[in-house]
Amino acid sequence: MSNPSCNCLTAVAKWLMTIALLALMGASTSAQEVTLRADTASLALGGQTWVHLEAIRDPSRTSAAFAWPAEQDTLPGGWEILEQRPLDTALVTLEDGRDAIAVTRSMRVTTWDTGVVRMPELPLVLGADTLRSNALLFVVRSPQLGDEGQIADYADVLDVQWTLWERLQRALPYLLAVLLLAAAAVGAWYARRRWAAGRTEATPQTPEAPREPADVIALRTLRSVQERAAWKRGNVKGHHSEVSAALRTYLEHRYHFAAMELTTAEIRRGIASTGVEADHQRALLAVLELTDLVKFAKYHGGAEEHERVVRMAIEFVERTRLRVEMPSE
Repeated sequence: MSNPSCNCLTAVAKWLMTIALLALMGASTSAQEVTLRADTASLALGGQTWVHLEAIRDPSRTSAAFAWPAEQDTLPGGWEILEQRPLDTALVTLEDGRDAIAVTRSMRVTTWDTGVVRMPELPLVLGADTLRSNALLFVVRSPQLGDEGQIADYADVLDVQWTLWERLQRALPYLLAVLLLAAAAVGAWYARRRWAAGRTEATPQTPEAPREPADVIALRTLRSVQERAAWKRGNVKGHHSEVSAALRTYLEHRYHFAAMELTTAEIRRGIASTGVEADHQRALLAVLELTDLVKFAKYHGGAEEHERVVRMAIEFVERTRLRVEMPSE
């Protein structure tokens, strides 16, 4: 006969171990650009769970896109993929207020190993860089043989503790890579600074050529976009990107407002300082928000929206252009 108090202690130990593993799984993903998380950290042998690989990209820092791996049947560590959902894309707001793009791939997986099973870091390519997610630990329970005619209880969870030396060994390659990258960045900055200083001394300074008025440049660009109507040939994203760039360039030349370096959310917070009237501010933000949806959230819209976004941009420039009064004779 089994001892009830021992069974109670065993159940409590299992519960505490599951909570600890869930906490470890959450803590390991808090500061990753590519994050791997799971619906559960405990499953039975042959059981299934969903894992989610989420990648967040800040479009204000890089124009590159994540290169997702082709459809596959397995993951490293002996995990089988039973089902994959389509990529889920959404706009998110970072802690500092910047807008970013979050893309998530969800996979239903299973494993036939038992005990504490590790799902290794998953690589994801962003431009010329390869980023890696965090790893996950799972408790996979296996049945034990008991008395004939009785259902055996699950085995106790194996408590794995990494030593300090093992942690240092695992972290050493990453520390060396960070140091090498930092040294390369400092060397490149120093070399560029010396090159720029030498070029400044060797090149005579010439006055900048007069530039056309900001409204003339903006209206010429926007009317060209309107006439070409790239959206009719399937280039919806390019059509909206050109409208957004023309308006941001106009804000820089007309109001000396560094719109090209700001997100739409940052423009919304700072546009009042330029003196643009409230009605014109709302029209400007409506155009920029629509172009952001097309560029970053894969919104396609209809023909009326593609034509209206150019008309609104042209009206904004015409209503805010710098008026030059001619002297009366």
